[in-house]
Amino acid sequence: MHYIKRGIKKFSLKRLAKLWAMNIIFLLFLSLLLAYNTGFGIVTILILFILYLLVTGRKSLFYHFFVAFSISFVWVLIANERYGYADNNAIIFWLNIFPMFAFTAGLLGTYMIYSHFENILKKRPFIQKLLLFAILYWVLLIFVESIGYYVFGISNITNANYRGLPFCNCLHAPYWMQAAYFLIGPLFFSICSFLMFRNPHITPNVKQHLLKSLKT
Repeated sequence: MHYIKRGIKKFSLKRLAKLWAMNIIFLLFLSLLLAYNTGFGIVTILILFILYLLVTGRKSLFYHFFVAFSISFVWVLIANERYGYADNNAIIFWLNIFPMFAFTAGLLGTYMIYSHFENILKKRPFIQKLLLFAILYWVLLIFVESIGYYVFGISNITNANYRGLPFCNCLHAPYWMQAAYFLIGPLFFSICSFLMFRNPHITPNVKQHLLKSLKT
């Protein structure tokens, strides 16, 4: 129980608010760069992200980055013809890399928020952890889609004739694409959990407990 109490003491609403604020600032900065020049924004953010991982010693997140990018790449291969932006097109080898990078950044951003909850999840089953990650991902997805559409005017003109989500009138796309947007997050978390990638924010006591529970 000691590791649980220590995790709870370290957690606070102030810390959670700080995490959300940092991610929102990052996403706004990302949106501004992409609105100015998509290619330049993508290269800049990728470089900054790699430097962040190296400087802060969070090299284990490179594994999460690889999974996030792989899922995003496969998704764009499947749905590439459904993407087309008036001013934000960035095409490399016929693939639109704007949604590819946006999904990669969104998945990693969500995981970085979730990773701070690991110490207080106790012995919760996988399905509850998955649900927590999914909720964080869905909230972030709707927030980013709304900001991009209403504030920065980013619109996928290929899907402009489709209805958006009823509660925000964003994410205009066929039903199968909307469903895929919400399922990509849980898929990412499930793969990372199955591969047992290390959480860079987990405390030693919690790590030992989790490894012990997996062996038994």
